[in-house]
Amino acid sequence: MLVIHGYSFVMRSPNFNVKHVRVEGQKRLTVNEVMEVAGVSRGPNVLSLKTDEVAKQLVMHPWIASARVERELPDRLVLSIVERQAVAQLALGALYLVDRRGELFKRVESGENFDWPVFTGLVREDLEDDTPSDRAGTVKRLIRGGISLLDSWQRIDRGTMMPLGEVHLDPLFGYSVVIAGNAAQGAGAVVHLGLGDLAPKMDKLSVVFADADRRGQSVGSVRLDDERDPNRVAVRFLGAEQSSLKSGKQGKFERIIASGEKKAAKGRNGSL
Repeated sequence: MLVIHGYSFVMRSPNFNVKHVRVEGQKRLTVNEVMEVAGVSRGPNVLSLKTDEVAKQLVMHPWIASARVERELPDRLVLSIVERQAVAQLALGALYLVDRRGELFKRVESGENFDWPVFTGLVREDLEDDTPSDRAGTVKRLIRGGISLLDSWQRIDRGTMMPLGEVHLDPLFGYSVVIAGNAAQGAGAVVHLGLGDLAPKMDKLSVVFADADRRGQSVGSVRLDDERDPNRVAVRFLGAEQSSLKSGKQGKFERIIASGEKKAAKGRNGSL
């Protein structure tokens, strides 16, 4: 009987009413937004709240990847969240945000503008629940490979200065990217990367843009997708020398590439 009365007292006592709510882990969302999603406010008895249900309510928000809800007696509730990290947008008629794990988690609504690169080349049927497992697996690998490409791009010389506007995904021909930004950043240049190991291709690309800078030229397109000859690099410059690689200058360019690869390898390994 004493236990029952004690429980009843605690559940009715204002000493155990929620007076403080602490939100942890929010970056994009505000504290008030998190509290609103959780459906909690100051006032209810802290022991009467079902923390598991509050956590489930939180993860229903597209930006919240996981959540934990804890009580701190006598009167505090702690909402700890981990937000999703968007890295790209996927074009499927509408645009959808893609997180670092390659999962689509939010449709881009009218009036929302994001700077993340846009993945193209896929269709809605590629991501339906009834998509054949082999096709679904290929699509997931393509998306995750696109995310790895974004990471590799940031590590090349000038990579952070040449923002990507589009990454085209193709199961047969691999990856192609379109550079965004302004003319000085190489805007509009198309780079065909194909499939396979990206590291040596990024090394070659660094040399291409460094050489273009030295010559005062703008790159129109670069092809690094020749599977029969992975060392072949085809470059189209904008303006007068668009076909320079088809002339006798190709041998000179190949020597520049080879020199650049040695420097890049030395940078990665510390020595040749």
